[in-house]
Amino acid sequence: MLSPMPPPTIAEAIRLQQAGDLEGARIVCREILASDSEQVDALQALGVVEMQRKQLDEALSHLQRAASLDSSRADVWNHLGAAYSAAGRTDEGLAAFERAIALAPELADAHYNLGTALRQLDRLEEALAGLRRAVELNPRFAEAHFNLGNLLRDQDRLDEAIES
Repeated sequence: MLSPMPPPTIAEAIRLQQAGDLEGARIVCREILASDSEQVDALQALGVVEMQRKQLDEALSHLQRAASLDSSRADVWNHLGAAYSAAGRTDEGLAAFERAIALAPELADAHYNLGTALRQLDRLEEALAGLRRAVELNPRFAEAHFNLGNLLRDQDRLDEAIES
C-alpha cells in the first residue's frame, strides 16, 4: 500500500515560484487554499504569482483578502502595494506601502517600493527619501542603489549619483 502524499506546503510553492515554475506554484497555492481558504501565506504567494503572470485583478483579489485576514503583516501590505502600482493604481499603492512601513519600519523593500511609486508621481524629494532609506536599511540592495543613482543623475546631482 502506498503511503499518502504529504499535503503541499507554502515552502514548496515558493520554491517553485523562485525556480520560475509559476504554474506549479499556482497549483500548490490553490491546493493549500482548497483545504484552508484563509491561509494568509498561500493567499499572499498566489497573489505574487498572479502578479508575475500579469493577472493583476486576480493578484489584487488574493492580496486584498490576505490583508483583510491579517492586517498586521507588513509583507502582505508591501505586495499589495506592488500589485496596486502594477495595475496603475498608484495612490492605493502608496497607501499600502505606507501601511507596510508603519508596521515594519525596517522593511527596505517597502521603502524602495514607496520611493519608486513616488517617483512615478514626480514627487522627487519624497522619492529620494524612500530610496535613501531603503539603501540605509539594506546597503546591499543593488536595485535601490541603481534607482537612487538614476534619480540623482536626472536631477543633475552627479556627485551623489556616482556615490550611489
